[in-house]
Amino acid sequence: MSTSKPMVVHIPADFRFTAVLFHTNYELHYVKALSLEEAHVILRSDGDEVVIEARTGTIAKCQHQTRFMLDGKLEHLPYALNNIADFTYLLERHNEADPFKGQFALEMHRLRGELPKRTVDETVGHNGNMTVDGVVRFPSEEGAVYGFTIRNTSPEALVPHVFFFDPEEYTIHKWHPYKKQEAVPLPAKTGILTLGMGTETAYQFLLPQDKRESSGFLKLIMTREAVDLSWIEQLVPLIDAKYP
Repeated sequence: MSTSKPMVVHIPADFRFTAVLFHTNYELHYVKALSLEEAHVILRSDGDEVVIEARTGTIAKCQHQTRFMLDGKLEHLPYALNNIADFTYLLERHNEADPFKGQFALEMHRLRGELPKRTVDETVGHNGNMTVDGVVRFPSEEGAVYGFTIRNTSPEALVPHVFFFDPEEYTIHKWHPYKKQEAVPLPAKTGILTLGMGTETAYQFLLPQDKRESSGFLKLIMTREAVDLSWIEQLVPLIDAKYP
């Protein structure tokens, strides 16, 4: 995927792997920064680790640093940076006209009960909605399960698409629709779709033992027609060097 604005990378003079960054035969989605001030990310090396430090955008607010090993495969570094550039571009991209501002919503809930009768625990959050100004903060808890509600109060029927962006691995996973035939429009004014509730598999968010905190982003995209957005997915994590 080619982004309209390449990611600007600050590369210190002592970065160990500079030689492989620009000597490639394929299109790069990043450019070298002329100064630190204009950089979107800073690229460093710490021993055999590559360190990515975000300076701008949404990621910089919660996921300041990402580390991964090249395991001797230096040719994978340009692919990794392309993935980071694409991830950042897709996360930040939005419709600037915003014709339906405030007319659809994505709510997160803690659930209670067991399959197939899981329902919203209305004692958690505001009437069961944990989302505050587009953000959810909660502790990692063994056994806790969660679900989501998408609401369409706009004057048009709209098709919802939900993607999970993982800034630790720079992966993007499509959560809805699972299949093309499930891309069904939500009716205007009163359209509601639930994910992870009732008979569906609920969502769990457990913090790895070596982490004190973790972040992720859910992006809701609404379209007037059923379109295939699976091309947005980015399934290969940085730490898993399965690049071409």
